[in-house]
Amino acid sequence: VLLSAGLWCVAAAQLFAADARGAVVSLAALSVIAGLLVQGVFLPSVAESRSYRPFVLEVNRRMGKGGSLRLCGQGWDPTSVIFYRGADVPVLDGGLGALRQYLRSADAYCIMSEREWKHLVASGKFSYPVVLTSRGGGPDGDDPLVLIGSGV
Repeated sequence: VLLSAGLWCVAAAQLFAADARGAVVSLAALSVIAGLLVQGVFLPSVAESRSYRPFVLEVNRRMGKGGSLRLCGQGWDPTSVIFYRGADVPVLDGGLGALRQYLRSADAYCIMSEREWKHLVASGKFSYPVVLTSRGGGPDGDDPLVLIGSGV
């Protein structure tokens, strides 16, 4: 920040002295510094707050690649989960009845949006616990995922 402030002062002095070449160099340096700051500080923190990567890596650690896992629900894009899982993850269709039947089997797990899980629990028709919640909220930043399971 001090370097940026110093370069602004130098650029202003050079413009005041009618040194166009020096002002251009100072402003170019400011642009490079601003770009590096955005790329190195701001974008990684935004990406971390939205990525499902840590969540899926923890799911992989807990379950291994061979665990019984399904994707459930609507309203979220499962492509990043499939990518980070490193394996094909079947989508469970058939609504609440199919979800209950699937979770009755031993060590069955399902990933769904936290919003949908809360809706199911609030309806009183669903009582499976959350095993793990993602810190990342997805591309829009407002839709964390949950891992629910019967094998808790």
